[in-house]
Amino acid sequence: MPRPIVYLFLLALAGCAALSERDADRERTEAVADHAACIEDAHAFPSEDYTTCRRRIAEERQRKQWMELSLAQQQQGSRTPDYLPTPPPGVYTPLDPSRYRCESTGDPAAPVIQCRER
Repeated sequence: MPRPIVYLFLLALAGCAALSERDADRERTEAVADHAACIEDAHAFPSEDYTTCRRRIAEERQRKQWMELSLAQQQQGSRTPDYLPTPPPGVYTPLDPSRYRCESTGDPAAPVIQCRER
């Protein structure tokens, strides 16, 4: 393989790794903030009230992101091209309470409670 192609491949790979790390950092930061908000509301992990609190916060965040994407697409006046991996937002689908779970992850001394629909 010619060297320029190898360098381009390595550069793209490094970019993907940086994006993945940034996404993980964002998820971790959100999880810590969401945990603090639910603890402040007197909900302790792993209670059902805690999971409901975390789901409510995640639902608000997801709905806001959906609304922003919908608005952006309306302003563009076009639909997302077929070649893009994510479909345009159609009807909003809320999180399913029966599939939403929270679990403790990370270092046992300083765990992070991650919650998501499974």
